[in-house]
Amino acid sequence: MKTSPQKITFTAKLWIWPGDKASWYFVSVPQNIAATLREKYKGTHKGWNSLPVEVTVGETIWKTSMFYATQSKTYLLPIKAQVRKKEALLADELLDVAVVVAP
Repeated sequence: MKTSPQKITFTAKLWIWPGDKASWYFVSVPQNIAATLREKYKGTHKGWNSLPVEVTVGETIWKTSMFYATQSKTYLLPIKAQVRKKEALLADELLDVAVVVAP
């Protein structure tokens, strides 16, 4: 019997990539969750150590990829402008995030 993907929830601060004029916004997945995901999905990452996910923030749900950053030992989850605008999100705000890793 096939099991449905597990929803992972966490709270993290919205931050802007330093020095980037394009203003990329991210949340960092807590390291303990990132370590579990790295182990569970070992060998299934796509280009740039990415992991496809479905994300929920507030009332907004979208598909994207989060990227593993070896230096910080966590995944960086981009929060696109359309979502930030719709949810009225600002840098340094704490977000409640739910992610489901795509099968």
